[in-house]
Amino acid sequence: GMACRLPGASAFALARLPAPSRVVAIGDIHGDLNALINCLEFSDLYSKAKDCWTGGDAVLVQTGDVLDRGTDEPAILELLQKLKLQAAEAGGKVITLLGNHEYLNCVADMTFVEDLDCFGEDRVEAFRPGSPLARQLADWPVVAVVGDTAFCHAGLTLKHAKRVDAINRRAAKWLRGEDGPVTRKVRLESNRGSFYTHNDLPKSLPPNELREYTPSPLFTRWFGKLIDYSLYYPPREELCRVLRVLNVSRMVVGHDIEPCISSDCEGLIFKIDIGMSSAIYGRAGETLEIVGNDVFILKEGERIPAKQRARC
Repeated sequence: GMACRLPGASAFALARLPAPSRVVAIGDIHGDLNALINCLEFSDLYSKAKDCWTGGDAVLVQTGDVLDRGTDEPAILELLQKLKLQAAEAGGKVITLLGNHEYLNCVADMTFVEDLDCFGEDRVEAFRPGSPLARQLADWPVVAVVGDTAFCHAGLTLKHAKRVDAINRRAAKWLRGEDGPVTRKVRLESNRGSFYTHNDLPKSLPPNELREYTPSPLFTRWFGKLIDYSLYYPPREELCRVLRVLNVSRMVVGHDIEPCISSDCEGLIFKIDIGMSSAIYGRAGETLEIVGNDVFILKEGERIPAKQRARC
């Protein structure tokens, strides 16, 4: 059989990779296994018939939010773990980023969960930092840089761009349950009105940089506003500074749903969440492909140069 080489022990070891022959990015999945498989297949990364990685030395980046809303969550996690091993065997790599919905499950906010029992009878326990599932998520970075592209679920402000490795490290440490128990009552601000006492809190508090209602790399909506509202932050200048600090040419984000994969600021930022989960809009899948300096949008049977389609 195949030797099981496990992915690197720490998330930040994944944070910077040299440019591979090809990078493919897939946005928010939200519990829809078929949407994920469809994207993998038309992007030539996976064969459902053979149940194996077909991407060779390509790198796949899934930009977070595989959990919540849909009902295929365990099968999706299982497939992604399997592809990590198979891709590594073939000289490729699968990188899965943390999204705000992975975070929400780990802080016991189950507002968006469709199937509460699919990870056993106590979902809060299943995702509690330090649990096997949370430790699996500890290998998912917040930010990854592959070649000259930065990937992040929601987007990076300048302040966070300067501390990417620290943020990845802190998120991993928190999810591994190494931050020590919380013994006092703490309120985690949430627009859903949920708050946690020391009885039902995760063992440890999440890093401040990730918290909702901050310019969190998991939650910020700033980048979704670039398209028609140039008055919104961050202005193009901030985006350019972020890219300079990271020494990359572009940033790729999910989180904010667009009608199709689109870019802004002449290709400095690409937005790849199109609401393809059947639990959201069920849109036909699209993925982003980067080969050298060329960027393409892939769909079933189509490969569109990104320069030809800035807006939807």
